[in-house]
Order: sequence, then C-alpha cells, then structure tokens
Amino acid sequence: MYFVYAFLLKDSACYDSNGRIYSGRQNVSRSGLPCLSWADQLADINVTHNYCRNFNGANKTPWCYIARGIPEECDVPKCDVSGIWPFMNTYL
Repeated sequence: MYFVYAFLLKDSACYDSNGRIYSGRQNVSRSGLPCLSWADQLADINVTHNYCRNFNGANKTPWCYIARGIPEECDVPKCDVSGIWPFMNTYL
C-alpha cells in the first residue's frame, strides 16, 4: 500500500504526513527566499538541486536552507488525500 501511495504523490505539488516522500520542485522558502543547493550545505549528501525536502522525515514539512546553516520551512501545501483511498482500495 505504501508503494501505491508514494507513487501517487511522486513529483506532486503537495506533501503528505511530514513530507519525507515529497519530490516536487518547490525551491523557495516560506518567506520567499530562494533555497540554496543541498550540495553546498551538506557534504555527506549526493543531491545537487535546491528543491525543498525532508530527507529523513525529522521535520514537520519540507524545508530548505536559505543561508549557510539556516533552515526554513517551505510553503508547500499539504495534500488532500481523502480522494485517494477509494482509488487505492480498487487496486490493492
């Protein structure tokens, strides 16, 4: 069930839960500042884009760095998944 759910949210413009599987292209923080490249902020991560993420699910929403070492949540809307459950039950 998780796989189907993750597939439906892939490349979505919204996130669910804490945004751990969010893979959209939002790259601006909640205050409107541009996100910095992840590669410039985290040496141990192999990601070169600047999209909002919550890689390990530790935060409540997708976020990004807006300055060296300064994180900020992104203004990504939370998904309304109420209409997904009937669809999922059909294919499970």
